[in-house]
Amino acid sequence: MSRLPGPLLLIWLLLTTMTGYATSTSGDLPSHLDSDNPLLAARALSQLDQFDRSHIPLLAQSLEQSITPRTRAYLEFKLDSLLLSILEEVDQSILEMEELRVRSAADPANAEVALERKELRKKFSALLETARSGKGFLAASIARHVEWNSLRSPLLLRSYDRIVDEILQRWLTDHPQFETKELAEHELRWLSALPDWIQSAFSDPFRVSLQAEACQQAWTNLLRFDPILEQRGRRYFLDMGPGAVEFLRLKSAESDSSLLPVDIDLIREWETRTLLRLPEKWDGHHAITLGDWKTLSGEKKLQRLSRLMGVMREDLRPTLHYVATQDADPVLRRRCAELLSLLGDSRGARILLLERRYGANRLEVASRDAMIRAAYQLRDSGDLPGARLILEDLNDRLPHDAAARHALGLVLLRQRELPEAILQFRKSLELDPSRETAHYNLACALALSGMPEEAIASLAEAINMGYDRFSHAVEDPDLKSLHDQPEFWDLIP
Repeated sequence: MSRLPGPLLLIWLLLTTMTGYATSTSGDLPSHLDSDNPLLAARALSQLDQFDRSHIPLLAQSLEQSITPRTRAYLEFKLDSLLLSILEEVDQSILEMEELRVRSAADPANAEVALERKELRKKFSALLETARSGKGFLAASIARHVEWNSLRSPLLLRSYDRIVDEILQRWLTDHPQFETKELAEHELRWLSALPDWIQSAFSDPFRVSLQAEACQQAWTNLLRFDPILEQRGRRYFLDMGPGAVEFLRLKSAESDSSLLPVDIDLIREWETRTLLRLPEKWDGHHAITLGDWKTLSGEKKLQRLSRLMGVMREDLRPTLHYVATQDADPVLRRRCAELLSLLGDSRGARILLLERRYGANRLEVASRDAMIRAAYQLRDSGDLPGARLILEDLNDRLPHDAAARHALGLVLLRQRELPEAILQFRKSLELDPSRETAHYNLACALALSGMPEEAIASLAEAINMGYDRFSHAVEDPDLKSLHDQPEFWDLIP
């Protein structure tokens, strides 16, 4: 056989890497991911990258088998990414159902809303059915999803708590003697990631044993110094929380460091990154050290966090939340809460509201602005209950803030709480009569409330104050009831 010229050989390798699995079965993939043959391993990774939600059952089943550590890491990360993408859609579906429920209560005879609710429930059920095929790993993904996202909706949190409880109860039913048998590796992985409230179903000795075994498994992964296994070890520790931090602290404090197979400074780095909830996927993407975190001043800590935020953006939210609630420095806590709010996380605004060290009747301007921005982002993402909660608390603290009143009125308008929306818009205008958008939104609330004359008067006042988005006013469904009024068209140039 003659050898191919260099360029043609490269093309052939690329094509075989991309298509080499065209005739292979997905069942071959686990054994090929950790193959000594680099081309075979590359093909397997390429196929794994193309897996979609239909492959969730296969991934879960593969993880229940005896497989190599590297293969397990690859499959776990892929399964988790697919499950998290479903949970993001579940979030949106639950928020939309909550909004439709409010609209349905305000207008029970609206057939269009009833049909939307039916279709949304069907979509929600299909999403959950797909996610549940991930078995116990879904519980671990939910725990991570809830911690790392701003989930303020009580309905969302109750829904996820119920799903996790269902998963555990099904497992307990299938394994009545679980405390006397050795856990399989996949069981150890997801059971150790369960939140504390649900682990109360276990006896104290079992919880201690579970944590110890899981920590040792994660530690073994870290010591392999293989990038994919190091990521798995770090995520394993992150999922276990405070117990993992204590395990790493004890490792770094061992008196005879010569017996450790790794540098003490590196262990402290792992400990701090776990303590601060830093996502493992960024470990190789920056050179910002954190092992000396406990010795830094508040100002130095903020500098490190600002540098990390420049790299990680939204992925820094768990870290900012931890520092904003746990650090001893009140100024650092406030700054982290403000940064959290700027990233659209409502927990930042809630922390600022609960922080009473700035005076009983005063909030700093930056904190107030951060809360309003966070509320707007929550509103625009569909989390109306979360936005309303922030703004109601803010208005209790700042009753004479026209912008805060207006922002609350907008959320109430979206929720079709029309009397309350009208009240807030009018209070905003009492404080600042020049707010043209407040006049316009008051017109919308009045029109929806069946008060056309007052609505037209308010719209006229908005135009007098400078409102000039006439095409929007014509297309706005909130003002549709005014189209039969000649006075409405008299206002439109």
